[in-house]
Amino acid sequence: RLNQLFRPEHKVSTHGTEREPGTGLGLILCTEFAAKNGGTLKVKSLPGEGTTFFFRLPRIDQAETSALM
Repeated sequence: RLNQLFRPEHKVSTHGTEREPGTGLGLILCTEFAAKNGGTLKVKSLPGEGTTFFFRLPRIDQAETSALM
């Protein structure tokens, strides 16, 4: 399933903590957000142990932050 998680043509969805249905769009939207901001979203999964998602965005310095406001 990992190779399908970030591909919009493959809907991968699970139920939430209260059994609510998912849309299959969450990871696709997060990946797009990260990419548009110069970052990345990666996943590491081990059967029987769990899955970890890594979300990375570049740091901006104080001067850049002030210019944005």
